Formats: sequence, structure tokens, C-alpha cells
Amino acid sequence: MNIFASSSARDAQSPDESAPDVGHEPPRARIRDRWGKRNDAAMRRAYLRGRRDERALQRGANRGGVSVANLIVLFAACLCVLFVALAIHEGSFARGGQVLDRSIAAASASARQTTELAVAKAGQAIQNVGGRLKQSAAGLG
Repeated sequence: MNIFASSSARDAQSPDESAPDVGHEPPRARIRDRWGKRNDAAMRRAYLRGRRDERALQRGANRGGVSVANLIVLFAACLCVLFVALAIHEGSFARGGQVLDRSIAAASASARQTTELAVAKAGQAIQNVGGRLKQSAAGLG
């Protein structure tokens, strides 16, 4: 419909052109209540419910990216792949396990030495602070 056309041009339109095409109504117009009348309120509620459900699905799927459980499963899968590759490289799972045990033992020994050194340094620092406090308390009293 042309709103800028003169009223005489609108009046000249044939009645067939102004009538809606009954055979080709849009899909949204097909939503009807049980008596066959179009129900816009029900259509709007169904549309909003569908949008809400879709948003809920999207939120559930993308809730902060990767979950902790997914990371744990990924880490376990990587360890399994590495262990199988080590077993293939060594020729058997037994020898691959021995290599893995030696590596873990060497890493734990290194960590133990580092931890013991840090504890000794912390103990020495605490003794130094305690000695300074005693000296300052003796100087005040």
C-alpha cells in the first residue's frame, strides 16, 4: 500500500489486489486455538517460551567455557596417551612403567631437597627475628 498515493489512486485499485492472499498466509498465522480462531496471545507465549528455552540451553552449554570436570578428563586422557607412547618407545608397559617410576622418584627427590632447604632458611630467619626482638626488648628495659 502506497501512503503517498492520492486517494483517487487508492480507490482505483481492484478489490482483488487489496485482499490478502488466503492460500499463502505466513506460518505464524497458522497458530489457532481449538475453535479455529487466530490466537495471538498463545502465539506470543509460545514464542517467548521457545526463546527462553533456547537461551537456557545456550547458557548451559557455554557456562564459562570449559568446566573443571572437562579439564580433569582431558588431563587424564593426555596422561594415558603419554603412558602408551612411553610403553611403545620402551617396548613394553613394564619397562615404560619403570621409566616413569624413575622419573617420578627423581622429581620427588629434587622437590624434597628444595623443600628442606626452604624450611631451613625459614627457620633461620625466624631465629634471627627472635634474636633481634630479644635485643630490642633488653635495650628498652
